[in-house]
Amino acid sequence: MNTLTGITIDGVTGERMKFCDICNSRMKLSKKGYVCSKCGNIIQATAGLIEVKKIKIPESEPISIVDDSRKNFPKINRICPNCRNPKAFHWFSTVNGEHAGVKQERTVEHFICTECQHTWTITR
Repeated sequence: MNTLTGITIDGVTGERMKFCDICNSRMKLSKKGYVCSKCGNIIQATAGLIEVKKIKIPESEPISIVDDSRKNFPKINRICPNCRNPKAFHWFSTVNGEHAGVKQERTVEHFICTECQHTWTITR
């Protein structure tokens, strides 16, 4: 489980740390005020304190996003290079580009195996 911890500060001054007037050690903020862990000196906080709250967050399971849009693509007879299944979903796209000042447009054929979901392309 993950744990979130809030920040404890003095509500008015916004101080996150104080030092003891007696022994100069760093003081910790508690419900009583600032307490020196070395000599026990207590300094009252100037205003309301903000409590530290720990919240346990349960681990969540991974979310799978399933895209059903490929069932709209036509199925063709094309052998999958991964599992040798003879059927694949099929669609075309175009790629526009420019190289050395020459504009180019290429057609890309996309395939998704109906069995193992392997994807591959052929650029023309």
